[in-house]
Amino acid sequence: METRPQIFLVMGLPGSGKTTFATKLVELLRANDEKVEHYNADLVRQLHNDWDFSPEGRMRQARRMRDLAEQSLRRGYHAVCDFVCPTLEAQDLFKFDTIIFMDTITEGRFEDTNKVFARPKNITHWAMCWEETDDMILEIVYQLKYDTWDNTKPTVQMMGRYNHSMMVIKPCLKKH
Repeated sequence: METRPQIFLVMGLPGSGKTTFATKLVELLRANDEKVEHYNADLVRQLHNDWDFSPEGRMRQARRMRDLAEQSLRRGYHAVCDFVCPTLEAQDLFKFDTIIFMDTITEGRFEDTNKVFARPKNITHWAMCWEETDDMILEIVYQLKYDTWDNTKPTVQMMGRYNHSMMVIKPCLKKH
């Protein structure tokens, strides 16, 4: 089943586990035959040699990440964007399909980022501890690949697809 390309934002304070989570998500999507590109904000900043963390610099980085994600969609790829995305203004630049909030720490290592960081408004997945992240990744991939709700079909059919699909996805994660 071919899926509609989507933008995933993995956000949180520096040190919350965004890159680790995003890398696992990308690996599982690829293991399930999805075309996906991973954009890590630190690598994007490094590529552009732009280390400006002023409000203007943060918005420039958010626009850069948005543009990369939209290019992926136009090519038929999912985009996994892994970055702090600290302000509501930066978050509003995107039309994310999925927002994964890594709420695993109370403050990051950069005081200026801690001061401006705003929790996202429309969280679809909220990771409050590391123990739940593998199951969350499975749920995200399952929803993307198999959770096609059809109101005209009986619920029993949907439950049957669910059980079979989870059996297909779960072993893929355990290999990584």
